[in-house]
This record gives sequence, C-alpha cells and structure tokens, in this order.
Amino acid sequence: MKESTLKILHLDDDALYLEQFAATLARAPLDVPVAIESVDNEEEFFAALARATPDIAVLDVNVGGRMTGQDFVKRTKVASPGTLVFMCSDLRGVGLVSDCLAAGADDFIFKGSDERELALRLYGTWKIRATSAPEVSGKASARAPGSPGAVGKTMKTVAMRLSRIADSAVSAVHVRGESGTGKEMVSELLAAHLPKGTPFIKVNCGAIAPSLLESELFGHVRGAFTGATSDKIGLIEQADGGWIFFDEVATLSGAAQVALLRVLENHVVRKVGGTQERRVRIKVLSATNEKIETLIAAGKFRQDLWQRLCEASLELPPLRERMDEFAELIGFFAKQMSGGPYAVSDSALEILASYHWREGNVRELRNCLRAMTELAVGRLLTPLSIPKWLWDKLEISPDERLDERAALHAKAGSDKPSVLAREIRLSWDGELPTFERLTGNLLLAVLRREAAVHGKVSVRHVARVTGIPKSTLAVKLRQLVEQDLVHRDDLARIVNVSR
Repeated sequence: MKESTLKILHLDDDALYLEQFAATLARAPLDVPVAIESVDNEEEFFAALARATPDIAVLDVNVGGRMTGQDFVKRTKVASPGTLVFMCSDLRGVGLVSDCLAAGADDFIFKGSDERELALRLYGTWKIRATSAPEVSGKASARAPGSPGAVGKTMKTVAMRLSRIADSAVSAVHVRGESGTGKEMVSELLAAHLPKGTPFIKVNCGAIAPSLLESELFGHVRGAFTGATSDKIGLIEQADGGWIFFDEVATLSGAAQVALLRVLENHVVRKVGGTQERRVRIKVLSATNEKIETLIAAGKFRQDLWQRLCEASLELPPLRERMDEFAELIGFFAKQMSGGPYAVSDSALEILASYHWREGNVRELRNCLRAMTELAVGRLLTPLSIPKWLWDKLEISPDERLDERAALHAKAGSDKPSVLAREIRLSWDGELPTFERLTGNLLLAVLRREAAVHGKVSVRHVARVTGIPKSTLAVKLRQLVEQDLVHRDDLARIVNVSR
C-alpha cells in the first residue's frame, strides 16, 4: 500500500515563523511523511489552494491582508471543504479562539507551543478525520466541535478536547466546577463523540441511598439480601466496553470508594453476595462541585482512587467568569425554549448581565429565562418579563447602574447613552423600589415612548405592544396613578384610557 502523506498549506506573513514551523514538523517523530507549502500572502494562499487540496491549512489570524482571520476561515472552508483549518496566533485572548471556532475553524494553535504538542495536534486531528471519512456523515458530524449542546467558547473548547479524548488511550476524565456550570452537558458531549452503540451509563452517586449503592453499581445475586429475588446486573457491568459517568463522585461512601478502586485497578467486578468475578473494560467520567483535594486532606476521599479518576481533567468556570459568552448562551436558550423561539431585548440583556450568577450559574440563567416567558411581550423578553426574585437580588439599584453606565459612556467619548438608560428612564427617591413600583415605571416608560412615536395611544395599542391583556392593563394604568408615578392628567395626555 502506498504510504500516505500529510499535506499542509501554511500562511503567515512572518518568514521566520514559516521556517520554524516547517523545521518543527520535520523533527517530529510522526509515522507519515509531511509535505509543507509555505506562503506569506492571501493571493498565494488561495492560488495554492486552487492547485491542490491540502489536508490541513494553518492560517495566521493577523496576516495583514484585506481579510480578517475569521474571513479566511469561512472562505477557505468554501473553497476547500475537505481541508482542516487550524488558526494560529501569538495572541492569547480566549475571545479570539472563540471567534475563530465560531467561524468554522477546526482547532486553534498558539505560536510558541511545545513542539511535540503542535505536531501531535495537527497529526492527531488529521488522523481522526482520515479514519472516520469512510463512515456515514452522521458520525462525522457527531465528532465536530459544534456538537449539539456545545454553546459558548467554553463548551466548544471542551467538545474539541472530548473529541480527542474519545479517540485516545485516556480511560478516566474528571470534571469539576460549581453547581450549574454544565457538568451534565459535558457527559452529553462525550456520549455524542463515541461510536454508535458504545455503552454510556450515567450514575448520580448522590441520588442513590448508600445501602443500595453497591448493589446498583456491582449488581447482586439472588438471595444476597432481603428483597433480592433475582440476579441483577450492575451499572458497571452494563458499561462494559464503554464509559460510565459518576456524577457527584465525592458523595461515595468509604466502602464504595474501596470497591470502585478495586474495579479500576483489577478490571474485575463481583456482584454483591456472589463469588465469581467478571472482567470489565470501562472508561470513567466523573464530576463533582467539591474540591477533592480538600476532602482527601480531611480523610473523606481516597488519594489512590482520585489518582485513578483523574488521568485527564476539565475545569468548568462559573458563569460570572464567562460573561463574554453571556449573550450567546441567552440567545441559545431563548431559541430552544418551549413556546419559542423567543428574542431578548437589549435592555433586558443588559439588566440580566448586571446580575452576578453565583447560586446556579448557567442553570440559574436558563431557569430565569423560562420564568420570563410568562410575561413575554409576544415572543420578546423585555425588562417587564424579568421575575421579581432577580430584581430583589440585584446588588445595586437600577438608578445607580444607570449612573455608572452613563459615566462609562462619557469616559469612552460615546454620544450614545446605554441601551438601558435610553429605553428605561426610571426615577424614584433613592431607595430600591418595590417590584410593583419598578414594573410600573417600566410600563410608564413604554407608554411615553409609544406616545412620542404615535401620539396619544389607545389601551388596545398598548396591550398589543406589551402583550398585557386589556383588562389587566386597565388595572395597571389605574395603579400608576394610585402609586403617584404619574398624575392622572399627564396619563390622560399619553393614553386614551376609555379605549
């Protein structure tokens, strides 16, 4: 059989780096020859791309031409769909990586990376593509970084790692992060990257009573204990040949930790009450929101088991540290929610972004958006839709936030006020208002905006704009006057309350 060649087309306007890159791959102990064509401008790059289809295109993000790095990715994918695209830069901004991946890049490498890592990343990704090419397209798409659920750069990066892990010798992966950061989503992404038919068993260690945990994990034989009327296959045995996911693994009892360690060390499982052992081949994904190192120091978790569970690790940062993904996450959830797709107004987005999502992270955000659909204006989620509990938890009052954002705009030299200041001009006496007064002010802001555009408006018009039933709206208009938010005569100049 003719030996295959890994063909790489490299674009960079730094001649020295072109030479270093070629020399690095020439020294790499790969099992295939590598042919590299180096170009230093976009015209030569696309001319080379037209002459022959490379296996991999390595593109500098800032090549200095007319197109951005993201434009290069898109145009390269159109010109040569079968070519893997690696973006390359000496800049370390996470947002840059996210933008390139979102544009369609297959991976991102940093200049100055370890030579062995660089070679293996390029070769490994190409090898995965080469071995999976003859298979059905469904499997190929399941291995792509954009697998269902991979929302935001954090999860897209995780999905890329899981794709490599699924095709590697790694047999144990540990995921840690606060509650609600997406550990369950990681398990779904890993399952999506496995070949069809591969077992993937999920175990919530904290949801199973300690007295039943060993029976659930290892199975039991008939008569092993009261109620064991027949033999039972355990979850570990069901995962033979595939993966098992231990969620909240830190909740395992000492006895369960010892039993699990024995399985991972000896690759055998024995049913509760049984004498025969059965060999199993399993890989383990585990997750916890606790610091295992602290539990080990306190004697609550075994060091040797931890070493078995953590051949590779994934850290999921809390939502408050991923705010550059915030708008993308909201857009994804809003489109996926039942009854949608929904849209989120700029002003609502700004208010949501001002809240520190500490308690439930991404899960808390998703639940908040679901609650907002109750008061959606048509299919638009506005500040009027934001639930009372979030307003109560905001750490600074909306008037302080307006002043703060106005100052930022002034400092930046912008002549445009913030979306929140422009759309929701609220006023009160300095104290954080009640939910009723806050929603009243928001409704009043909508009335004034509509009147400024259309002149005096009818109740029917306001009901159509806000999505509030006419009967409910009539009550709310009366409350505006009762709460001294607006004088009756002023309100009458804005809205025709008789229609």
